[in-house]
Amino acid sequence: MTTTLILAQATQVDSGDAVSIGLVILLAVVAIAALVLFIAALVSVLSSTVLSGVGKIVWILLIFVFPLLGPLLWFFLGRNVRI
Repeated sequence: MTTTLILAQATQVDSGDAVSIGLVILLAVVAIAALVLFIAALVSVLSSTVLSGVGKIVWILLIFVFPLLGPLLWFFLGRNVRI
């Protein structure tokens, strides 16, 4: 009877644990999305025909210095700007 009680307690998931698990999953999804955005921005900058060599270096530096803001700026503002 004691082992049944211990087993029942071990299999219960506390609501705090469920929130922690959900938060970890959410953070993992956000981190993966940020990584995909970062890589996509680098590939886009490197394959850009609009930018010169110096312009590509500037954008790559911005993307590395600001890993979330840099890619967003590239996709919203930088793709059509000639540098």
